Amino acid sequence: MQEANHLLQQRTRELERLALTDPLTGLFNRRATEELARFELKRHARYPSSLTLGYIDVDHFKQVNSDYLLTGGDEVLRHLARILLGALREVDSVGRFGGEEFLVIARETNEEGAHILAERIRSKVEQTAIEYQGHSISITVSIGFAVAEVGVPADYQEMMEMAAGALRRAKETGRNRSEIQLLTN
Repeated sequence: MQEANHLLQQRTRELERLALTDPLTGLFNRRATEELARFELKRHARYPSSLTLGYIDVDHFKQVNSDYLLTGGDEVLRHLARILLGALREVDSVGRFGGEEFLVIARETNEEGAHILAERIRSKVEQTAIEYQGHSISITVSIGFAVAEVGVPADYQEMMEMAAGALRRAKETGRNRSEIQLLTN
């Protein structure tokens, strides 16, 4: 009976992990990332700290899928997930939001820190070639971050809309760049 109970607990933990993980990249999935972002916004409201949330989107990803098929696109996304994890601090989080879009949660990151983080991510992605079936695939990303400074109230929907607008501006003004939007009172 004790062994069966232990096995059931193991399977339950595995199912919980699978429910929160993107199967392709191993990152948090959209549901887990949204839950974490909402939690961090509650923490931001209770404890004085800044918070940056934002989107990272692969530039011209349809071309990657056209040139290297879906399997090549999948490989690019797996490598990109590793690149992003390497560019973030241990206290930051990233999840796959959908398709070729990722969501970053940067705790205790003000506007200046958001600029530094965005440039670190952008340049690391640009400088890292991804090897796939004898081909070297180079990609770039556009980044849109929303920043809530200390003492500035913020909610999830507002921050995500601001980050989406910043991402759109980054794409419209040339791609392979970042835009930072500062929340105001």
